Amino acid sequence: NKTNPTDPKLLMYSYVGACAGAISVRMGVGKYIASRKSWSQAKKLRIDTFAAFPAVLVANTINIFAMRSQELKNGIEVVDKNSGKVLGKSKEAAKRAIGETALSRAIISAGVLMVPPVLDGMAQKRIAVKYFLGWVKGDFVMFFPRSNP
Repeated sequence: NKTNPTDPKLLMYSYVGACAGAISVRMGVGKYIASRKSWSQAKKLRIDTFAAFPAVLVANTINIFAMRSQELKNGIEVVDKNSGKVLGKSKEAAKRAIGETALSRAIISAGVLMVPPVLDGMAQKRIAVKYFLGWVKGDFVMFFPRSNP
């Protein structure tokens, strides 16, 4: 927020905390997936493609709360939308703004980290089905050559 200057130490703590949180979560999720004995290797690989998402959510959340901690402590300026006059500072408005920021970052991250693996999985299944059933025609055969029996 432009009304509260950023302390360089806070910036460093935020970065280190976000990185440590993301690495810890990613490693934990990876170990959990690897420890599932009943899951097939294909299932483990498919689920592992989504493992970055919780790590990014943790990093974003730590970063938001660290960088905007002063706003939680002191509040943010509340401005009248008609006159533009500052009405005062509000801790409740700061909580709401930080919550909305965390939610928007989660939605943006989901679009980037969840949609591509889903689309890739769908595409891989479709290509495999077409290839094995012999429906691949034209230039596509160049990428998936079939041996002639």
